[in-house]
Amino acid sequence: MEPSKTDSDYLKKISKKLAALLKKSPESFDDEDYHKLRVEIKKLKAVAGFAAFANENFSKKKQIKPFSKVYKHAGKIRELQLEETFLKNNNAGFIEHYLDEMDKRIQKEKKKFSSLISKKLRRKTKKSVQKIEQVLGRTNEKDEIQFMENERKKIASLTNKLPLKAEDAHRLRKTLKEDFYTRKRVHWPSEKIKAEDDLLELLGKWHDCVVLNEQIGTSILKAAIKPAELAELIKINALVSSQSENLFSQINSKLSQGLY
Repeated sequence: MEPSKTDSDYLKKISKKLAALLKKSPESFDDEDYHKLRVEIKKLKAVAGFAAFANENFSKKKQIKPFSKVYKHAGKIRELQLEETFLKNNNAGFIEHYLDEMDKRIQKEKKKFSSLISKKLRRKTKKSVQKIEQVLGRTNEKDEIQFMENERKKIASLTNKLPLKAEDAHRLRKTLKEDFYTRKRVHWPSEKIKAEDDLLELLGKWHDCVVLNEQIGTSILKAAIKPAELAELIKINALVSSQSENLFSQINSKLSQGLY
């Protein structure tokens, strides 16, 4: 049995975009490409999640494993870029030395990322997409409906216990993100669950603040920072912490109104 033309086309688009990104030379890989690469891998993860649900002999972990290192490392670079952008927009003139050191860290991580790209990885990418496509060929509309209902149950189990805890918020964000890409694939009417997408946006902003807090906090404790710059970073981190708390309050407020 062949996968539906829609699924087949969807996977081909992912495969094509991944191949194009993984063929780029380190010199031509721009900052936005790290984000694009992670998005395509997230899409593939979502499809693999459905394949694993529909076929117990299919291992999502095994098929996604070839991308794990580049995915995580691209994420590390994105987090450093997030911190750099935020700091430049908040009193950059007071922490010039810290920003210079941060730029060096980013360039170092980019070199490490480049070392992970190879022809072998591109071959594994193609093979994983083909394997997922084979499994999709043995699924039907009933499988899709059951999978979507199962995802709704997962989301409900995380949102029914209020107030939401931080560890559950991280799990909820990941679950909603995979569900978002699944809905894109099956063309699920987005207007029916706008609240879910609004919540996902809030969780994304909150997550960015958490990442910033952790990274700046680690630097404050471990990095060799000039006293004047240290004081400025402490102030900025307090601001980020306040924004994080405010966003988390908004998240719980939205959940208290009911997601669906």
